[in-house]
Amino acid sequence: MTGSQGALGQALKEQLSVESVKSIRPLRFQDDWSLGDYSRLEPILIDIDILILAHGSKDDSGANESNCVSSRAMIELFDDCRRKAGSRLLPEVWFVGSEAEIHGSWSQASRSYTESKRAFVPFARSYYNCERFLYRHIVPSAFASPMGPALVSARWCSGVALWWIRRGARYVPVTYTGLAYVNLFRFLFWVKPQSASRIIDEKKE
Repeated sequence: MTGSQGALGQALKEQLSVESVKSIRPLRFQDDWSLGDYSRLEPILIDIDILILAHGSKDDSGANESNCVSSRAMIELFDDCRRKAGSRLLPEVWFVGSEAEIHGSWSQASRSYTESKRAFVPFARSYYNCERFLYRHIVPSAFASPMGPALVSARWCSGVALWWIRRGARYVPVTYTGLAYVNLFRFLFWVKPQSASRIIDEKKE
């Protein structure tokens, strides 16, 4: 799990630890991976059944790299590792998105964050169709965290997300506004899937 020290990451980790989860391995930024360098993750990902991407950044200069590019890179690497491992168990990827996918940015301060989250959506739609792993797209309303105040807690969001996931949901609306439900139709019928290119190939172009 990335973002395990964040508000939602901590809540997910706490609630998963009391369920039938064998172990939870935090993937720590700088220690296990850094922007543009994901090679240290390979020996870890090869033994992981579920990759949870709960990290995020609102930094204007690095939001796209942190929220979009890094997630694509880790999902692609995870896919490669699991195929090499030859496991019969279908691996899963859980990605924490945002209702900003549908409503856009409310302020200039959150513009970079919002654009980076929206930039990932076409790739998310492609992963949603992937048969090599099961992709779950979690779409929470704003929740209270160090990134800003909100009406609900990260623990509430975590509980709602896991409620849906236990029932097999792949698109996971975590909402008190209703926007995540509206976004479901946009996600399924409006967003054009875009195949994720290997990060190495991108850098060569």
